[in-house]
Amino acid sequence: MKAYLLVSPAIVLFIAFIAVPVIGIVVFSFLQWDLLTPPKFAGLTNFRMLFHDGTLPQALFNSLLFDIMTTTLHIVIGMGLARSDQRAI
Repeated sequence: MKAYLLVSPAIVLFIAFIAVPVIGIVVFSFLQWDLLTPPKFAGLTNFRMLFHDGTLPQALFNSLLFDIMTTTLHIVIGMGLARSDQRAI
């Protein structure tokens, strides 16, 4: 029982910030909705439009490049801070 109490904050945060948004993304991906008119079910039309869009490869490349650059920067800064902290000991 104590284990459930210790894990429950992590589970609540996971549900609130990961599970619910992912479910929302999946639901909204099948709708055509501009937030002013009632939503209409679009089926796979949104995905067909996405894969026929000529800018998709460039957008995916830009996202990948951004991820690589920011991850590298965070690791370098984190390692630098950890090393400088170690010297203070």
